[in-house]
Amino acid sequence: MAVFLISILVVMLSHINGDNTAVPSLLPCAEVETQTPHVLLGSSATASCHIRENCPLTKGQEFHVKWYLNNLPILGNLSSNHSSQTYVAFIRSFTDAQGYLECHVCLEYDCQVVGGLQIRGGYPPEAPQNLSCLTNFTLPETVTCLWSPGHDTHLPTNYTFHTKRKHLSSVEMSAYTMPSGVHSITLLRPSFYLFSKMEVYVEAVNALGQATSQSLLYVPVESAKFDPPKILQMKPNTYGCLKFSWSLSKDQEWIYLRGLNVELHLHAINSEHSAKEKVILKKLNVHKDLETCGLLHGTEHQARIRIKYKQGRWSDWSNSAVGTTLEKAPTGRLDTWLKILEEETPNYYIIDMAWKPSKQFRANGKNILYFVFMVHQDTSKSKLCITSKDHCSFYINKHVQRVYLTVKNDAGAARPKAVPVLQTRALGSVSSMSVLPYSDRALLVQWEGPASPVLTGYVLEWRQLSANSSSLVSFHLLDANQSSALVSDGIEPYKPYEILLYTKYGKEIGSPHTDLAYSKQKAPSTAPTLIFREIWHSHAELFWNEIPLEQRNGIVRSYRIFYWEEQDGKVKVIESDQKKRRVVLRDLKPQAVYRAFIMVRTDGGSINGSFVTLQAGSVDAFSIILIAIPSCVGIILCLIIIISSSWLTKHTWLKIWPKVPDPANSSIRKWKSDKSLQDSNKNGQEPVLQFLSHFSLVDLLEKELETASDKTENWRRYSSTEEDYLPGGSQSSYPFSEEGSNAVPYATLVFSGPYRSQSSPPVYLRSDSTQPLLQEENLQSPSQYVNVCAQRVFFSTCQDVSEEQGEGLFFEGFPLLNSVDIKDFSCET
Repeated sequence: MAVFLISILVVMLSHINGDNTAVPSLLPCAEVETQTPHVLLGSSATASCHIRENCPLTKGQEFHVKWYLNNLPILGNLSSNHSSQTYVAFIRSFTDAQGYLECHVCLEYDCQVVGGLQIRGGYPPEAPQNLSCLTNFTLPETVTCLWSPGHDTHLPTNYTFHTKRKHLSSVEMSAYTMPSGVHSITLLRPSFYLFSKMEVYVEAVNALGQATSQSLLYVPVESAKFDPPKILQMKPNTYGCLKFSWSLSKDQEWIYLRGLNVELHLHAINSEHSAKEKVILKKLNVHKDLETCGLLHGTEHQARIRIKYKQGRWSDWSNSAVGTTLEKAPTGRLDTWLKILEEETPNYYIIDMAWKPSKQFRANGKNILYFVFMVHQDTSKSKLCITSKDHCSFYINKHVQRVYLTVKNDAGAARPKAVPVLQTRALGSVSSMSVLPYSDRALLVQWEGPASPVLTGYVLEWRQLSANSSSLVSFHLLDANQSSALVSDGIEPYKPYEILLYTKYGKEIGSPHTDLAYSKQKAPSTAPTLIFREIWHSHAELFWNEIPLEQRNGIVRSYRIFYWEEQDGKVKVIESDQKKRRVVLRDLKPQAVYRAFIMVRTDGGSINGSFVTLQAGSVDAFSIILIAIPSCVGIILCLIIIISSSWLTKHTWLKIWPKVPDPANSSIRKWKSDKSLQDSNKNGQEPVLQFLSHFSLVDLLEKELETASDKTENWRRYSSTEEDYLPGGSQSSYPFSEEGSNAVPYATLVFSGPYRSQSSPPVYLRSDSTQPLLQEENLQSPSQYVNVCAQRVFFSTCQDVSEEQGEGLFFEGFPLLNSVDIKDFSCET
């Protein structure tokens, strides 16, 4: 074991010292060698392990040798010289950047390290690329050269920087060795001349080879990076031109160069063209003034410059300078939009007018004023408004057909533009319009225009809605063939915008199509507070105020109320109408405690309001009365209906409307005499009650009544008892018979006046019945089997006819039938 530890220690010491030759053993045992300690990655390699004769591990022992590379076994064999005990290892492909090769002596299953060495893999260096040098004029003056080393070699690579410069008739050469991994060098001023050519190149060397870069001919001043220049003065020269005076930095003022590259960046300040920056490149001598033209008139500009010489790098930007070009009268045209707001009086209009610069318009000055005026018939002018803004409102007479707009600055005024007063008519508008978010700061408006040959264009108007103040109106003038437009001026996310699209027909405009839109939406900033208006024992009414316009952040789509009883915990949801903003919570439990909150939703999200607590009211006396009265009325009505239905099923119903009597179709088909009923009663049979189904009321005049009385006496003389009609007990002589049962007798009441107001006793025309008339004086009560009908208003006797009575009674037995006005009342069973 001691020998094994000593062998490992020897191997470790050899690795630490980087010795690539055979490992010297403190105890002569083995020696490991290789011809290629640095191997090209992917190539093969060989190594040998020589076991000494006096090695204590192998002396007098049977052993064998094993090879390991980075703890992995590799192929090994015995050399031809067996007596020297030299063993060779063969590595087919070395792919590691660094490997440790070990030789092991094995006695049966016990193996021990007797030697080892380190092998490194890599690549030969590439020729350095992109060699460049830069001169720095800032003190101290230096030259810095850079290069690219190429791919990683995985081996230590040294770089040497070579310079060759001519000075008079001699050539000076210098070499600078750089540490491994450093790929740049900085030379101080004594090592180069500013205006002399210098040849430089870089050489790379490692264990597998070397490479040299291409030579670079370098003039230090031509590759110099200057300090930032400075602008001394900036002033107008002629119309649309500015002149710049500039110089190099203080440390470089001594340099005088021709053909210096100068780059000028120039942009207008506080102008609609300020986003457009003008770039000018020129070559000129140091200390020569720089002039540029074609600028906006009367416009303030900001400028800065930078410089370089030939292949040198651009310097940093100079200081900024501000200058203003000479003013000139405005040029170009303005786009205008005029509309009538309302009729203030029968003779005047309120006009709202807006304008904006077209692409060709140039203000050409700072102090810009806009004048709106009208011209009278005598060519005199009346000013309507003077403003520096892009809109104004004014009154005009209804007879005015056009107004004029002009713009002025300190240098003059532009040519006036005539603006027609467009009348709003009920003309065809766009059939459909949609506004969609195009980006966070833009809206896309699409529409379908009317099919009209006289359509001349569209006016697209938009403004931001605000509850505090009215925002400015922006507009676009569009052609008649357009069907979409992009709105981006002044558009901000989470802000509401009113979009209006007008159709133009010459000097008239149609009704606008209006829409509300957001470029981007999110949840409202706040939620409304629930307010209780009324609380009852079973319901409660809640309402809330509208969310302020600035805090909606989108179009409100719904209001939802969530409420629940604290003990039950079951949540109920009610969705409210967006315009009413009120709900009624129903089916509440008396004196129960409820909690509720509101949720407001837009297309961009939703927000919940704070919780509110309410307690339902108790049932008071007034509520009990309100509940009890309808309940009692309902119960009484039900009882009345039930009793009436029961009574109607068991009793006769009196029809109060007139009906023409038809004795042939009467329900009473037979009459029975009192005697027959009595006989049947005597025989122990229950008498069958017969009901009179018909009676008539007859109104007669006094003369007719007297005649009727005489005829009644005659009728009584011809009347006889039942036996007179039954001679010999035969039924054939009875005026009624079963065969003639369709003929129905009836009783007639005769009044001396209208029966409804009759005060004197009525006169009766008796039928052939032997039953005494009711309500006559000194008459006995009818028998128990006699039926009395119509007792509620009028009555007549209803007598049954037995089957034993004689033949039918003919209508000739009623002498007054043809002389009376019959008013019919029926009595049905």
